[in-house]
Amino acid sequence: MKGFSSYLFLTAILLSGGGDNGFGVQSVSQQYLLGLGIGDVTGPIVETNMMGYAALSQTDTGLHMRQFSRAYIIAAPGSNTAKDRILFVNSDLQSGDTAIRRGVLERLEQLYPGLYNEANFALVGTHSHAGVGGFLNNLLPQITSLGFVKQTYDAIINGTVLAVQRAHNSLILGTLSLGNTTVLDTNINRSPFAYEANPAEERARYKYDQDKELHLLKFKAANGTDQGFLSFFAVHGTSLYENNTLVSSDNKGMAAYLYESYAQPSTAPGKNTFIAGFVQANVGDTSLGAYCESPGQPWDGQPCEYQKSTCGNVTQDCHGRGPGFRTSDFESNLIIGTNQFNGAKTLMSSTLPSVSGVVRSLHSYVNMSSYSFALTNGTTVTTCPPAMAFLKDTHLRVGQRAITAPPSEEQKACHYPKPILLNTGYTNTPYPWQPSIVDIQMFRIGQLVMLIFPGELTTMAGRRLREAVRAKLISSGVIGSNAYVVVAGPANTYAHYVTTREEYSIQRYEGASTIYGPFTLEAYTDLFTKYVPYLADDVSDAPPAGPTPVDLTKNSISLQSGVVFDAAPIGKSFGSTLTDVVTGTTYKPGQTVTAVFQGANPRNDLRLEGTYMTVDQLVSGVWTTVRTDSHPSTKFGWLRTNTALGYSTVTTNWTIESTTPAGSYRITYNGNNKPLIGSIGSFTGTSSTFTISDRRDAEPTVTSWGSFYLAWEIPKPSIMSKNGNGKNGNGEKPRVPFAIHIIAGGTAGMAEALCCQPLDTIKVRMQLSRSGRVPGTKPRGFLATGMQIVRRETPLALYKGLGAVLSGIIPKMAIRFTSFEAYKGALTDKQTGKASTGMVFIAGLGAGITEAVAVVTPMEVVKIRLQAQQHSLADPLEVPRYRNAAHAAYTIVREEGFSTLYRGVSLTALRQATNQGANFTAYQELKKAAHRWQPNLVDLPSWQHMAIGLISGAMGPFSNAPIDTIKTRLQKAPAQPGQSALSRITAIAGDMWKQEGVRSFYKGITPRVLRVAPGQAIVFAVYERVRKIIETVRGTNLTDTYSE
Repeated sequence: MKGFSSYLFLTAILLSGGGDNGFGVQSVSQQYLLGLGIGDVTGPIVETNMMGYAALSQTDTGLHMRQFSRAYIIAAPGSNTAKDRILFVNSDLQSGDTAIRRGVLERLEQLYPGLYNEANFALVGTHSHAGVGGFLNNLLPQITSLGFVKQTYDAIINGTVLAVQRAHNSLILGTLSLGNTTVLDTNINRSPFAYEANPAEERARYKYDQDKELHLLKFKAANGTDQGFLSFFAVHGTSLYENNTLVSSDNKGMAAYLYESYAQPSTAPGKNTFIAGFVQANVGDTSLGAYCESPGQPWDGQPCEYQKSTCGNVTQDCHGRGPGFRTSDFESNLIIGTNQFNGAKTLMSSTLPSVSGVVRSLHSYVNMSSYSFALTNGTTVTTCPPAMAFLKDTHLRVGQRAITAPPSEEQKACHYPKPILLNTGYTNTPYPWQPSIVDIQMFRIGQLVMLIFPGELTTMAGRRLREAVRAKLISSGVIGSNAYVVVAGPANTYAHYVTTREEYSIQRYEGASTIYGPFTLEAYTDLFTKYVPYLADDVSDAPPAGPTPVDLTKNSISLQSGVVFDAAPIGKSFGSTLTDVVTGTTYKPGQTVTAVFQGANPRNDLRLEGTYMTVDQLVSGVWTTVRTDSHPSTKFGWLRTNTALGYSTVTTNWTIESTTPAGSYRITYNGNNKPLIGSIGSFTGTSSTFTISDRRDAEPTVTSWGSFYLAWEIPKPSIMSKNGNGKNGNGEKPRVPFAIHIIAGGTAGMAEALCCQPLDTIKVRMQLSRSGRVPGTKPRGFLATGMQIVRRETPLALYKGLGAVLSGIIPKMAIRFTSFEAYKGALTDKQTGKASTGMVFIAGLGAGITEAVAVVTPMEVVKIRLQAQQHSLADPLEVPRYRNAAHAAYTIVREEGFSTLYRGVSLTALRQATNQGANFTAYQELKKAAHRWQPNLVDLPSWQHMAIGLISGAMGPFSNAPIDTIKTRLQKAPAQPGQSALSRITAIAGDMWKQEGVRSFYKGITPRVLRVAPGQAIVFAVYERVRKIIETVRGTNLTDTYSE
C-alpha cells in the first residue's frame, strides 16, 4: 500500500469540488446513535456447491474461515422511528438477495415493530467466491447448487438477525468521521481493452484504470473509544480460486479478521464487539490479477494477453489469481486482505473530517426489463428483458442456446450488439431464471450518501454514477459542495453487471453479462438521480414502492439430498483418533500439526456461533481454547470414506504462528452423528497432548503485531488444499455430488430405456423360447421374434415393462455412478492420487453389485414378468396377469412373498458386476486414449463419447450371456416347494443343456448386444452431455475467462 491522503480541514475544503472526490468538513462533531454487531452465517461446509465461480465441481469439503454478517445501525439521537435511522449489513456472501432480505425483515418486524423496513435496511454482499451457495432467489444462480439449499438460507437469516440484535442492543451515542487513502498493488482492471473504449478525455481525468481509493466511515463512542468502521474498496473476492473447496470469507473476510484481532487480540473471531466492515464497491472489472497457467509453455506465469485475455491463443489457461498464487492461494488471500487492513489502519489512526447532518433512506422497486426514460439528448430509450451473451473468444456452441427460449428479433435488437446465448428474461420454467425487478436504494448520513447497488458496476460505470448523483445532490440543494458519494454492492438482489455503453459495445464478459441491455447504466443513473430529492432534510414523502418481486424460495427446486446416516467401523467410535499428533518430539512455529478423527457429517449441525475444532493450551492445569475453526491458521476438512456404510473422517490442521508461546497443546474435534433410526447425537474427539518449543526456526511471513491470536503463517499445502490443476491435495478430482448423478444419470437412463426397450423385450422373449426343440416349431431369430410380437400384440407390446424400467432407472443410474466414484476413491493410491486399471475394474464390479442389490433385481423381476405375458415356453398366448409395473410388484409380493423380488439376485449381481467392471474400465481407458490422440480437445465431442460407450458396452454381454439367460428363466418361473436357489439354478442350467444344447445359453445374444452396447453408448453420451449443459449454464457463461 502506497500513497496516503487523509482529508483534513484544509485539504477537504480545497478538494471538495474535485470530480470524484468531495469530502466534507465539520468543525463540531454531531452525535448519532451507533450500534454494531456480528453474527455467524456459515452454511453447510460439506456436500454443498459453493457460490461465485458457478463450477459444478466446486463442492465444499470443509472450512477455512467462517462467514459473518456485520450490522451497523446509525440513527438520530432519541430516534424511535424508521425515518431517521439506517441499518447497513455487510455479509460475507457473494451478494445480497431478495428472499434473504425479506426473511430478515420479517424477523426484525417481530422483534422491533416499525423500526426496520424496505427503505432503511440494506443487505450488502462482500462478493466472496468461497462461500456456501444455494441461497439466491432466481433459478440461474441455483443451477450449480442443484437448486435451493434451505440450510444455507436459514443460516444466513439467523446469523444476520443475531448481528442486528447485537447492534440494536449496543446502541450508544457517538460520532462519525470520514476519509480515504490510496491502496495500491491490490486490484487491476481485468478488461482494460473494454475500459479503453471509453472516451480518452474521460480516462485522462483519472490516474488509474481502477479506483485505488479506500473510503472509511469511522464509528467512535462519545467517550472516545473506537467502535468499528465501514470501509469501501473494489477488489474481486477471488483470492481463493475455483479449485478451493474450503468455505471461507476470502480477502474481505481476511481483512476484517486481521483488524478485529488487532483491535481485540484476546477475543475469538465472531465474539468481538469492535466490528470491521470491508465493503465491496464498483467491483465489476476488478481482479487480483490475470495470469497464464500453462505448465511447460513459455508464457506460463505471465500476464494474460491484453485484448483477448488468452494464453497462447487459448482462453482456458487465463485465470484470475492473486499475487501469491504460485505459493498458495491462501497467501494471495492474506496479501490482498493485509493491504486493505493496512489502509483501514492508516485511516483509523488519523483524525478525519466529521460527519454531520440528518439520517435519511429511500427504496423503490423498479422493473428493469422495460424501464423507459429520456437520455440527456432527449431520446427515449428502454431497457430490455434479461439476457446473457455468447462470449467472444470462447468456444461456445450454437446448440447451447436451446436451453432457454429463443430470442425474438425485438429482443435481439434491444440487446444489440450482444449475441444472445441465454434468453433468461423469457425463460420462467420452472421459475424466473434472473430478476426483472431490482432495488433502487440510497442512504444518507450527513454529507455521506451510499448508493446501495444491486449488481457489479465496472470502474468507469461506477465513476459516472457517483458523479451524476453527487452533481444532483449539490444542484438540488440536498447537500452542499462537501457531498461525498460511495457505492456499496452487490446488494439486496443480484442483477449481474453494469458497464458503460462504450464497454458494452466491446462485449467482453462484463458487457455480455449486463443483462438489461446497452442502456442499463443510463437507466440506473436516471433512477438514482431522480430520487435524490427524497434525501432532503425536510422530506416527508417517499418514492413509489414499485412492483414487489416474488419470493421464490417456497416453490424452489431442491435436489440436494439430506444426510442419511453416519456410522463408524467396527472397533472405532465417533471421535476416535485415526492419525494422532506427534508426541515424541516438539513442534516449532511454522510447522503444521495434523490430527485425523473418525468423523460424522458436519451438515448434522452447522455449529453456528460455535466451532467444529479447537486448539487448546494447558494453562495452570486448565485446558483453554486458543484457536477455533475461524482462525485462518486452522483448517477443518471432511472426507466420506464409505458412502454405503456411512463412514467418514475429519482432518484438522493447525499451522503454528510465530508468536505462539511454548507449552502443551491439544486439538479437539466437536462433531454430531446421525443414526439410521433416532435423533442426532454429539461427541468429542481429542488428540494426544503435544508440545511446542520456543525455538523459532521458521521466519514469520508477515509482520506480527505481537498478538498471539493475530500472527499468521502461510499454511503449507495439505490434504485439504488444492493446486492449480483442479485436483485436491491427494491428486483426486473433486467428486461429483449425488444429485448431479440424479440429473445426468437419470436423463441418460431414460433416454436409453426409450430407445432400447424394444430390443430388451425381444431378447427376453428369445431367452424364454424353446422354439426348435418343440415338435412342429422352427427356430426364430431376432427379426422374426420382433415381427411376431408386433403382429400378435401390436407395436406397443415392444415397450412392455417400460414402466418398471423407468421407475428404477433414476436410482439405478445414480447408484451406479455414485458408487463407482465412491469405490474408485477408496481404491485410489493416496500418494499418486490415481487409480490403476485393476482398481477401476474392481470399482466397476462393486458398482454393478451395488446397483443389482439396490435396484436392478426387483426391477427386472417385475419387468420380465410383464414382458413374458402372452408367452409360454411352448409359444401359445397366455392370459395377462399384470396390468402395469406397480400392479405386478404388488401381485408378486402378495402371492409369492417379498423375497420373490430378489429371485436370481446372485446371478443378477454377477452379471451386473462383470458388465460394469468391463464397461467402466474400457470406457475410461478408451477415453484416456482419445485425449492422448487429441491433446488440444478440452472436452470430447458427443459422438466420441457415444462410440467409446458402444465399444465398452459390447464387452459385458459376451462375457456373461449364460448367466443372463439362466437368470431370466429363473425370474420368470415360479419357485417349486423345497427348492433352494442353487438347486433351481442347477436344474434350469441342466435342463437347458439337455433339451436345447450349448447354444441355448447364448439365446438372445444378438438383441442383448444390440440392446446393451447402444444403450451404453446412449448412457455415456447423454450423461456427459447433460453434465456439460449444466456446466455451460453456470460455468462457461457466468464466469469470465479469468474464472471470476
